[in-house]
Amino acid sequence: MKKNIVYIYIREIDFCLELDIEFLGVRMLTGSTDELLSKNKKTENKGKSHLAIILTSELELFESISDGYAYIRPKYLIACGILSFFTQQAFTPFESYQQSAYLGSFSKKCLNKFIYEKKDLYEDFNQFNEIIKFHTDKKFIYSLLDRWRKGLYMEAESNESMLYDDETMLSYFHILELLSTKYEYKQKLELKERIKQFTNSIFKDSFLFDGSHLRNESESKSKIINGLLMPELSVSSKIFYMFKEQNMLTDRLKNFINEFVKNRNLVAHGSHVYQDRIIFPVPPFFPLIKNRVYPIDIYRILTAKAIANYIGLNLYSQEWEDFSHIIIPSIEELKDFLKKKKYNYLTNEDFCFGVENDITPYVVSHYCTGSAGNGISVKKR
Repeated sequence: MKKNIVYIYIREIDFCLELDIEFLGVRMLTGSTDELLSKNKKTENKGKSHLAIILTSELELFESISDGYAYIRPKYLIACGILSFFTQQAFTPFESYQQSAYLGSFSKKCLNKFIYEKKDLYEDFNQFNEIIKFHTDKKFIYSLLDRWRKGLYMEAESNESMLYDDETMLSYFHILELLSTKYEYKQKLELKERIKQFTNSIFKDSFLFDGSHLRNESESKSKIINGLLMPELSVSSKIFYMFKEQNMLTDRLKNFINEFVKNRNLVAHGSHVYQDRIIFPVPPFFPLIKNRVYPIDIYRILTAKAIANYIGLNLYSQEWEDFSHIIIPSIEELKDFLKKKKYNYLTNEDFCFGVENDITPYVVSHYCTGSAGNGISVKKR
């Protein structure tokens, strides 16, 4: 014999959210507190909009209601992760100002509604719900959503204080690093196959071996090359491959990832942080990343798009399309621009607007005065 306990977490919301969905048996709905808790008790905040996350747990007769909080916590965090991923609002247990529990059941009819800031997200949520039912790696997806939610939370907390700027970027990078492991096996198989084809071609066409002699030499040399190249699969290479598989990889995205890896290394491995001069806005601590090129939003959207692609959702496509245009041209594009003297045919206005391959005075100054200069010099005309 077991008893059924209903647990309710309530928080106030100051953004436009109309919600009534269910996932993994967790009910999530919005309304006034009287509407949400009409079966149980009345509260004072009638006019304010609130979110309720309602979970149920079956307990043994000898277990107390407080024991159930340990059982429901994982589903509660998953619910927060889903809401955060679909809305870009950081949902955490910290905002819950009221929680209650009672013996019984919650049987209010689900209206299947998910509208955030006047945008209907229910079809996207329903697609996610159907995919996750049959997905073979649910725990991995829940882990990704939780890592992304944590990055979102730190970003929100750091919005004005800049307290967690470096850690936020590191958190978003860890998502790409973790997600790329799902593509690593296929990448290694492709690499082994190409090495095998390469060595076989060399010994067949150049050494003129055939039969068992060809097979033995090709296999032995393939093992040597595999031993040389496999350890060279860097994290940037794995992320490149992941985005290639997701049909997102471009030269500029590769350039962006390389910059991302450099910044990640600065945060992860530490460095001297003292600076004689810090430009506005001034941070509360010396920043580990001294010259950040891109706003933190682009890292958030890129990681969200990568997660959506892995799951099989079309979420964040438009957002990434918009943000991808702010990625500056690569160093190779700038070198070509200077070598071919394409600036000779530009007016000052055209140059400022990046008419030629998006190269502007900012791009030139970034590479010429920053650490990414790589020997570029601009001759006076």
